[in-house]
Amino acid sequence: MSAASQEHEEKPAGRKRTLVVGVNGPPAPGRAPLQDAIHDAQAMASVLQQECCGFELVRPPLLGEEATTEQVRTALLDLAESLQEGDFALFFFSGHAHLLPVDADQDEIYLVTQTFNPAHLKRDQNAHLSLRWLRQVLFEHEQASSILIVLDCCYAGKFADSAPDLYLDHLRQRLRYYFGEPPGQSPSRPGGIRLALTATGASTAKEQDGHGLLTGHLLAALRGDREQAADEQGQITFGRLFDHLAQVLASSGQEPHFFGSGKSLVLATHPDLSLEKRREREQEAHEAARRQRLQEIIARHHDGFLQDRLDSFVGRVSELAEIRRQIDELLPTGGYLTITGQAGQGKSSIIARLVEEQTREQGGRKRVAYHFIPLTPPSDYQVPLLQNLMARLVLKYNLSDLSLASASRAALCEDFPGALQAIAERGGREIIFILMGWTNCKPINRPARAISAFCRRDRVSRHLASSSCWGLVPTIRCVPSNCSSRTGSTRCPI
Repeated sequence: MSAASQEHEEKPAGRKRTLVVGVNGPPAPGRAPLQDAIHDAQAMASVLQQECCGFELVRPPLLGEEATTEQVRTALLDLAESLQEGDFALFFFSGHAHLLPVDADQDEIYLVTQTFNPAHLKRDQNAHLSLRWLRQVLFEHEQASSILIVLDCCYAGKFADSAPDLYLDHLRQRLRYYFGEPPGQSPSRPGGIRLALTATGASTAKEQDGHGLLTGHLLAALRGDREQAADEQGQITFGRLFDHLAQVLASSGQEPHFFGSGKSLVLATHPDLSLEKRREREQEAHEAARRQRLQEIIARHHDGFLQDRLDSFVGRVSELAEIRRQIDELLPTGGYLTITGQAGQGKSSIIARLVEEQTREQGGRKRVAYHFIPLTPPSDYQVPLLQNLMARLVLKYNLSDLSLASASRAALCEDFPGALQAIAERGGREIIFILMGWTNCKPINRPARAISAFCRRDRVSRHLASSSCWGLVPTIRCVPSNCSSRTGSTRCPI
């Protein structure tokens, strides 16, 4: 590596230095003190020093009575004197500005400090801080890489008129590219970034919600609270910031202005606002909304009946052991286990107990695929039955939920076997519990036809039709880890 290239790589990055001033202003004829200028400066100083912005205060913010003409003048001169090649300087002022006509077609604008006295300007136009002086001292700094001046005050839009008289003709148009190719009369660094952001034109700047209107939106963007102000890398550039301000202030009657060049200037960096992170948040929000929809489908199935059966469950130790054994036998290949028996013998209580066991094993009742069909189901109850079971499986295994958006029985019957296949392909094993509350043989065929849609064969309906027609007919569906294996059905009388 050459000495020149090594020197280039080891060259330290320029510093970021800032001076912040806030003056509510002394009362004067036709000018009431502001309410929030000091708050603006305090908040801006805090934000600029945060890691996202990385500025260093050249001195504590000049606020209220501290912000005399001499104090602000000295601080600005100290800031200008301290700047080196590659540095970035930002001057922020929130307060009043004073318009002083000096010629028939020219106004001079002064920052209203705590000791501002317009009578002094009649004898000495340099008695207080004019925008022309600010431009000469700071804006046209000969070494600093970047200069940004932010003025949240009335008449600040007249900043354009503070240039040397040579450039007064069509100054607004020429200021847009003035510092891109500085003329020979300007001492500013060639190619340096020079920008001025102003709150308004010759109208009065506004205050709202504890801040100047411009400053309030500016603070939110710099903090990272306005995602639209960041670029794809999560950077708040001047260009993106100004476009955002222009949009949010469009209907406020206070149009922001900027002069100079260098819209790529980075004011703050928020990695969390990068395009990649935004997409991640969008995906997370989409997934959260999806899970919420599934939870709502599951919530439609009330657990009162289940809890009632659990509260009344006693004994049945041997029957439970036998059912567990048969379930274990069916899991490798898949199949159905139907529990039959006379009414009142506790079939539904046994199913409830098995569901509760799975709840403890799976870590929550919503992770168990079960459904209790009411004694008097409405017409086409196959739809909510399948939706509920599908929602539980989709939520547990992160499956596609497209069919759940439809109330079509055909679509649900078509997609349910696919869901079971997907579970099996992932190596999953699932036990599905269904309790059908019909008390005679004839209606059994109706839910039987719905359950037969779980597989693309008619085995289930044939099996249920041959089951005893006593009371409730609970059914357990076992999903194997390999759907291509043979499935079978078993009846377990109690």
